[in-house]
Amino acid sequence: MTEAQTKKTVGVAIASLVCGCFFFIPFLNFLSGLAAVILGIVALVTISKNKDSLKGNGLAIGGIVLGSIGLILTPVIMMFAAIAIPNFMRARMVAQESAATASLQTISAASQVYYADKGRYPQELLDLAYSSPPYIDESLGSGTHQGYMFKIVDTGNEDTFLATAVPESSTSGVRVFCVVEDGIVRADYNGSDISNYEGCRECEPTRARHYRY
Repeated sequence: MTEAQTKKTVGVAIASLVCGCFFFIPFLNFLSGLAAVILGIVALVTISKNKDSLKGNGLAIGGIVLGSIGLILTPVIMMFAAIAIPNFMRARMVAQESAATASLQTISAASQVYYADKGRYPQELLDLAYSSPPYIDESLGSGTHQGYMFKIVDTGNEDTFLATAVPESSTSGVRVFCVVEDGIVRADYNGSDISNYEGCRECEPTRARHYRY
């Protein structure tokens, strides 16, 4: 049996390499990298004191190298996340607001067809979704769709129409929208009461202003 075969591999050296192998996992790489470096140093010190009976220098050095890479990558990943996450959230809100205006246009167009058929505007979304045949699909007719809540407001006049779209939460969108029988989707920029027919008509059309997030 050779001398190398009689030496025992230090357990912390193996642990150092294992921890270092997690250097590529975001947010975990800092803790695993730190553990890999510390364990690797401990292993090298232990082996240096017992060279005749212990081995594992290569494992410890590998763990230290990989752990160091993980520690270096941590601030880079955090900086990337700090830039990417807000941009992703803004893009998501823009997409949901665009979907909300498109859904209001769908509701508005369906209501015009409903008016032509029934001689009056619908008083609620269910009038459109559960007619036979339906004027809109049940997903939109449920009142909640792609991060927005939709509602047809009873104006008290069968010849007028008002539908609104309000974000479910602050992460769904920042603007509220409404549409009346003229089919123009309007957005509230000034705290207007869009649940009121006249309040909606006072809002600006969405195409009249470019909104910055």
